[in-house]
Amino acid sequence: MHSDFLSKFSMSSLLPTQFAAGFFVSGSAHGLRRAASAACVAAVALLSACGGGGGSAAPACAPFTDSFGASVSCVQMDALVAYDTSNNGGNDSGDAGADGTAGDGAAIANTRLRFTDINNHSVETSTDANGYYRINLRGLKAPIVATVLRDNQPWKSMLISEIVPGNRKFYTINLTGLTDVVAYQSAKKEGLSSADALTPALIERQKQAIPQIIADLNVQLKNSISAAGLDPATFNPLTSPFVANKTGYDLILETNPIVRSPDGSTVLVNTKFSFTAGDTRTYRVTPSSGTSYTNTRTILSTAGSEVEQLQGTWSNGSGSTIATYDNQVRLVKFTDTTTDTANDTYDGRVCTYTPPFGSYVSIDANKLTVGQSSTQTNSLTCELVGFTPSITNFTSTYSFSKYETITVAAGTFQNTRVWTRVNLASPTDRSVYWVDPIMNRPVMEKKIQVANGQDVVITTQELISYSIKNYPK
Repeated sequence: MHSDFLSKFSMSSLLPTQFAAGFFVSGSAHGLRRAASAACVAAVALLSACGGGGGSAAPACAPFTDSFGASVSCVQMDALVAYDTSNNGGNDSGDAGADGTAGDGAAIANTRLRFTDINNHSVETSTDANGYYRINLRGLKAPIVATVLRDNQPWKSMLISEIVPGNRKFYTINLTGLTDVVAYQSAKKEGLSSADALTPALIERQKQAIPQIIADLNVQLKNSISAAGLDPATFNPLTSPFVANKTGYDLILETNPIVRSPDGSTVLVNTKFSFTAGDTRTYRVTPSSGTSYTNTRTILSTAGSEVEQLQGTWSNGSGSTIATYDNQVRLVKFTDTTTDTANDTYDGRVCTYTPPFGSYVSIDANKLTVGQSSTQTNSLTCELVGFTPSITNFTSTYSFSKYETITVAAGTFQNTRVWTRVNLASPTDRSVYWVDPIMNRPVMEKKIQVANGQDVVITTQELISYSIKNYPK
């Protein structure tokens, strides 16, 4: 990735037309000095002298090192966009670079970025085809706010670390949905409603709290971080270098959709929440007629870091079942595990979905935005010893209608994703789900029938309590 980037800044390419194209503003005093300086540095390489007439060799300009360990020459540094375009050999205060990757499951390619420091000094640059960028930090002072300049998902990020003079390094500033989550949570601590409210001064006030924000985020993403081959104890979305190639950090972005909700908050749809064995959720089931009862869903195990086995038990005497999900959070099968007092012939029955059933919690579904829908056809084969297997084919459409903050017995849940499922074989029947974006599980469900043109709620399931070890407090 970097060879192409570096080649365009070789000494043979440092022509006046390139400087006029964006490395300095033609006619400015800073720009003229920069052009003269660059020519001088090029002459050093050829003649081992600079300034002419004095005969003394200029001091060597030590190269810099970018976030990936690549060497960056002083000529290449001078070619990067900077607030202070003067040059004194790269040894002035704050002389360092910044680089990083902008991505959200794919590279944010050829897109403008803005960097604004604590003194309200700003520079802009563009990402390359891989979402990678570099800037010269000369003239900028941390904290720095970074912004992706686009209407949809204008991710924010930040540089917190003090820029140490003369350390010849690049500071990593990634711009992703995860950095926007950190920015939003930082702004939220001051009562602000959006990552767009992030300022360098706010970062300065909250810089002691930001490491804990990152630690809490890593707890939520523990499964995804581990599955990507990274360490949840050391992963930092702001500063961990990555390439947009669907591995490592980029895989986390690929499997955990992140969106800006209508109220301005940045919502992480955690499709691989870090459930652990023993975690429980209990729902109160209220039919339109009859007595309410409870349904308790208990995590029995996780395979690796992703696959969930979930046991459901009902207080009204219905049989217990175990559901198994795959690494795309799709339902693979369910097994009747205890005698059903209503029909004990189902004890031990195994029902398998082909293909696995991707409901509103699946990774593919959570890549949809408001107003989009997904239609899938599945076959359900149920087998029980001594009985002929039964096969049922069905087609369902899931529609993501809106975000909504709702209050149920278990508490208030912000920015739930509201889904509607319609079984196309019976279009007058539908189910509506309010899904918590943190654990990516429903906090309320309603089954609805259309009768005489009116919606009639047949059953409501409401989360009344939960005990989840890794749920953020």
